[in-house]
Amino acid sequence: MLDEETSGQPGYGLREMFGAGGAEDRRRSATAWSTPRPSVVAAGPTRQRISRGNRWALGLSLLGTLSWVLACLRMDPTSYTDLGLVSATDGFFWVALTCAVAAFTCALRATRFRWPVALVSLLVIVAVLYATPSWIEGTPRVEAVYRHIGIADSFALNGTLQRHLDAYFNWPGLFAALGMLQKSAGLPDLIAIARWAPPVAILGYVAPALLIARSLTAKSRVQWLAVGVFVVVDWTGQDYMSPQTFAFWLLMCIAGIVMTVIRRWDDPDHEGPSARLRPIERLRARLRPQQAAARVDGAHRLWVGEAGRRVRLSRAQWRAVHLVVALGGSALIASHQLTPFMLVLVLFALWLVGRTPHWQLWFGAGVLVLAWLLVPAWPFVSGHIGEITGGLTNTSSGASQNLGGRTASGSAQHHLVVNAIMVETLAVWLLAGLGTLLLVSERRRVRAVLLLAGMPFLLVPLQTYGGEMLIRAYLFSLPLVGFLVAVFLHAATRRRPTDRRPWRGVALAVVLLVLASTTVLTRYGNERGDSFRPAEVNLYSWFFEHTPKESTVELIDANSPRNWHRYAYDVWMYYEEAAPGPRWEKDPTADRLLADIAKRGHNRKHAYVIYTPSMARMAQLSGNAPASTFTKVIDELDHDPRFKLIHRTSGGSVWEVVGS
Repeated sequence: MLDEETSGQPGYGLREMFGAGGAEDRRRSATAWSTPRPSVVAAGPTRQRISRGNRWALGLSLLGTLSWVLACLRMDPTSYTDLGLVSATDGFFWVALTCAVAAFTCALRATRFRWPVALVSLLVIVAVLYATPSWIEGTPRVEAVYRHIGIADSFALNGTLQRHLDAYFNWPGLFAALGMLQKSAGLPDLIAIARWAPPVAILGYVAPALLIARSLTAKSRVQWLAVGVFVVVDWTGQDYMSPQTFAFWLLMCIAGIVMTVIRRWDDPDHEGPSARLRPIERLRARLRPQQAAARVDGAHRLWVGEAGRRVRLSRAQWRAVHLVVALGGSALIASHQLTPFMLVLVLFALWLVGRTPHWQLWFGAGVLVLAWLLVPAWPFVSGHIGEITGGLTNTSSGASQNLGGRTASGSAQHHLVVNAIMVETLAVWLLAGLGTLLLVSERRRVRAVLLLAGMPFLLVPLQTYGGEMLIRAYLFSLPLVGFLVAVFLHAATRRRPTDRRPWRGVALAVVLLVLASTTVLTRYGNERGDSFRPAEVNLYSWFFEHTPKESTVELIDANSPRNWHRYAYDVWMYYEEAAPGPRWEKDPTADRLLADIAKRGHNRKHAYVIYTPSMARMAQLSGNAPASTFTKVIDELDHDPRFKLIHRTSGGSVWEVVGS
């Protein structure tokens, strides 16, 4: 669909932001925001030439794509330092990113906005920011991905739930689907699919993020700018093949549908969200009906109604929407531990501020979440109640694990990455705050946006979630925060009919480029430890082929592409876990590894110790142990008669335990 707004349309501007112009200006600005002005189409053929801005956008997108291909062919992942992907980039990469951002800016500022052009430039940004590691590294990144591949492989081979193993089998929605995919496609594993999961996930986020933005504004430029901001500031890295990625996508889809497709009970003729009056307003309406009617038709509606687009559905279509929301919510609840609680909060917030009149949505979601915890997931929940509710009794511990542990140690370059994450996060929130002030100055209703953006942070002090709750809260709020940032950037850099200087467009491109460039550092700052070499993955392929099932596997460190096969058969243990924090109290030795196997291993007849270089890289990056620690233990295992070296490549070593 082509947007009909022109570059000269009135809208949010800096003059209105600071209150100049009085009530009349605010009224004209609010009207312009809610109803785009149709462009004047000259008489003649309906076919129109692509504007110069769109031609520039397409040309820059092509140039950015070519530069990106050349960059990927030249980059070497073995050259990573503690700065991550940035240390392996060259000029072609930055030319590609600059061209992609410039193309997106040209598409937004074209005289006639065309969303396909904006989409093409956004695809190039996604490729540069999210597909580069998938191309140059050749294997899936992040250790958790390989566990997820192993769980899907277990479903493909066995087709049964083994809820006693871990939490994954108590929320099996995504893994069951992946297992069915692997089995039906006849694939030996899902490594090739998992490799490209991040860019595919980000592309999947575009549609629901756009749907949410469309529910908040009718301006297509602001909608797409909100999506662009979402893409360039997502440093969280929570888009690999995982339940949280799938659940977050479902959450965004459900929120977008509820915010956009709404059947109002109180005012069926008005296209907009529910305008239910507050109790005090209902009382006033009964006492003074004439004044109440005028208030609803006038200023009150300006605050209660939103300017986003709505669709009207037939009864059959409306039932289909209910079915889609119900199925999506059920799949979400069955796939992830945390996101269902966020779903309940989002639906409750939408009902609380009147964006939907259906209280049954949040109440029904809450009932389903509780039912899942008490029935299917009870074998896990009953044994981990203390861990689940620990944040309720010790909120300071939750805050410490979410932030303090991530800034406690590591190399100087690692500290630079951590500081860059905090600076980028604060910058995004600052821009969102300016967007909020702009909306308030225009007398636009912002409570729905602020409430939805703030809801995720209610979970931060309640549960650490492995120290990642703050990261998840930032991600959950990002679609709304991105919209607020887009509101401010659009107002500050909007084209004026009488202003022919290009500095506003350049300013917008510079801001987006700075954010995107910072994301390259913040998102991939740990890439030296998060990435794995093909030789390391091949080491485990050899292990699975040449060792018996039901073996005990002791890893010197957890950061390794492990147990992506035989997940339910072998016992996988690790002596230490490389994670941001203090140095290990006790370095691994042959005696300590044997003691750990004897204590926790269920089958000492077939026990093995595995080392891969990724363990040492992450431990050094996080400040847990120097390289000499691993060199020492490898040499000790090679010369200890209780261990037999059975396989060694550039991807690591495998020892078999032959004595106590």
